[in-house]
Amino acid sequence: DTWFRPSDACVAPDGSVFVADWYDPGVGGHGMGDHTRGRIYRLSPAGTRGYKVPEVKLGTKEGRIEMLMNPNIATRSLLMEHFLQGTYTDTVSEMHVVTSSQQSSIAFPRANWLLTSRLLAGSNQSEKPNAETARQSREIGVSMTKLGPVAAGPLYVKIGSFLMGNQYPAVLGNTFTKKELPLTGIYRELLISMVRSDADHVKNHFYTIAKFYDGEDITFRAALNIACGTDPVRRDAILADFEKHFPEWNDKVADLVWELRPKSMLPKMEALLVGDTITAKQKARIVEILASSDDLAAGKTMLTILTGIYPVEAKTKAVESLKLFLPTKWAALTKDPSLGKAVEALLKGDTVAVAVGLDLVAAAKYAPAFDSVLKFAGEKSGVEKRAVQTLGQLHGPNSVAALKTFLANKELMPAAVEAIAGQITGNPPNETGKLALAALQQAITADGAPELKRAALSALAGNRTGTGWILKEQEAGKFPKELVADAGKLLRNSPFQGERNKAMILFPAPGKLNPKALPAAAVLATRTGDAVNGKKIMTASLAGEAQCLKCHMVRGQGGAIGPDLSLIGKKGTKENLHDSILQPSKAVADQYVTWNVTTLGGQTISGLLMGETETQLTIRDANGKDYLVAVKDIDEKKKSLVSIMPEGLAANLTEDELIDLVEYLTTLQTASLTPDSWMVAGPFPVASMEAGVKEKLSPEKVPYDAATKFGTIFWRNVKSSSSYFDLAELHGSAGNNSVTFAVKEIESPVDQEATILLGTDDGAKLWVNGEEVFSTVANR
Repeated sequence: DTWFRPSDACVAPDGSVFVADWYDPGVGGHGMGDHTRGRIYRLSPAGTRGYKVPEVKLGTKEGRIEMLMNPNIATRSLLMEHFLQGTYTDTVSEMHVVTSSQQSSIAFPRANWLLTSRLLAGSNQSEKPNAETARQSREIGVSMTKLGPVAAGPLYVKIGSFLMGNQYPAVLGNTFTKKELPLTGIYRELLISMVRSDADHVKNHFYTIAKFYDGEDITFRAALNIACGTDPVRRDAILADFEKHFPEWNDKVADLVWELRPKSMLPKMEALLVGDTITAKQKARIVEILASSDDLAAGKTMLTILTGIYPVEAKTKAVESLKLFLPTKWAALTKDPSLGKAVEALLKGDTVAVAVGLDLVAAAKYAPAFDSVLKFAGEKSGVEKRAVQTLGQLHGPNSVAALKTFLANKELMPAAVEAIAGQITGNPPNETGKLALAALQQAITADGAPELKRAALSALAGNRTGTGWILKEQEAGKFPKELVADAGKLLRNSPFQGERNKAMILFPAPGKLNPKALPAAAVLATRTGDAVNGKKIMTASLAGEAQCLKCHMVRGQGGAIGPDLSLIGKKGTKENLHDSILQPSKAVADQYVTWNVTTLGGQTISGLLMGETETQLTIRDANGKDYLVAVKDIDEKKKSLVSIMPEGLAANLTEDELIDLVEYLTTLQTASLTPDSWMVAGPFPVASMEAGVKEKLSPEKVPYDAATKFGTIFWRNVKSSSSYFDLAELHGSAGNNSVTFAVKEIESPVDQEATILLGTDDGAKLWVNGEEVFSTVANR
């Protein structure tokens, strides 16, 4: 609150830039006279706090235009100070260059706003411009007056009239160049300046400007948010009348509510969910907006949606929100009676409701539902697998004992193994963890099915305590020899650094070549390989030592750890590809940087950072397993220079195989999309697969609409595992002799050809834009 001159901006000896951000609270514009009340900002020099000192190029016209486009507000403030100290004629001439040549939606509004601020400063306005400056003034002025009588209208019409010649009528001619003015750009700059004005002043203009939002311009939407500021009282004052100005709900209003979160709209949104005035898709968006609230009441609203009569899209969003936020911001809800009532109601419903109820039990770790969950796991309920997975979230000796009974069930065994492994927490583990560890150790050492042994091995390798046991058994010569190769592949990719180093010695890779003895990548790139054989090598890598498809996806097949390779042939040369395989750490894209997270207990986990919230991190290791690490338990988190892709993978190939693999990679030049969810309806009972394909069933008789129901069957959003749907898991025994429909809407910016890859184990039909394009009556 000290009085100062804007020209007091300076550079300190350490390179820091101090800039006055000036304004006049009474008028709300920039640069109001020589003395203004404002704030001073310190921009640290490079290396001090991560900021870069803006480059100032006031000496040339080109440099000043470049400064106008600089996103750094301090740079533009220095440019403003330059024009405030110069003449009106210079300002008009220079800004005319921008407004007549720059078509950018950023440059044009900034030039007009800077010119307006210069004129409002009041200095040198009595000077008479020459004829050329007058002509330029008229062109800019006409553009400004096109704003009309809107929020900024009086201001711009005033300035526009001034520029058009009301002050100098004898000089200006009658002709001028017409130019379309990007109104939203001008308003965006005006909105950003409003953050310095009081709430009453902003309210006079805010809603008129907000109505110019076109439903697409996210920078304009962000500017509206900036204008509201961060002070809760000020925001509430500005947004109190939101519903009055936007009484009708539509997609544009939903965007604004999502951005601004006006409290007055919350009751209206809840009312819209039960009416028929908006679409199911719009209702899902409302649920998404409501779920963004930290208030516990929002969580209770989600429970109401799950148990009430709401569209499937709304229910899907509600359960997703609860699964995400029950462990965090809505944790208090796990002890609220409303949760128990919702769980009880859902577990008494149909198969779909029970599945939702089980997800809710798992997210809340709701122990009172243990007996009900165990009942669903042991019956032909259609949700057996999901019930087993839910038992894994209800930690305790009873849960471990129950899960062990499912190890002999071939269909439920994989889920039971993962559920048991999930109970091994802490190092050393607690009593429940010890019981779970013993169960998996017994599965490996006792006589049993090979599938169970491999599943137990994979589960133990994903746990530090389990990994330590495997290493000790191998060191003592007791580890089953038939599992050594599988154990080596898993442990050489272990996320636990110390254990991984030990595994390199105890489980050495069966190498075929010495990568260090190979020619340089540039030399290897000159050789031509066999792309057909390279494809076979890639396909075999899913189960082999090379493990390419374990991490990477190619046209819908493979893992989701490294980047999708479907377009790699267009992105990299042969030399680049050889380098990437032989020296994976040479160049790593930001999103695939490995992070090393060390806990307070001394455990270091390495992998990709897949998610980060205020309370936990999600780290994905090279085997595709995700680890949740509580923020409160982290001692250190830092980036690694070493790629998550192991260095020695090429050692599992011969030199010719390496050349063939790279040759195949160069042929991958088609973009690929693998949807992670579909709208699904089914099962529809049929007499046979042939009848199912040939008969015209209910969903084929009407245009697709997510709100349509077919008796007790309705459309629901289902997420897929990679690119695979297990209908037996989805429907249970009801899926036998049935047909299921799946719909995905995909938008393309242009008309283009596409290849659809469809794999089914039985008959199938495919429609694109309503036209049947494929049909097969296969039984496998």
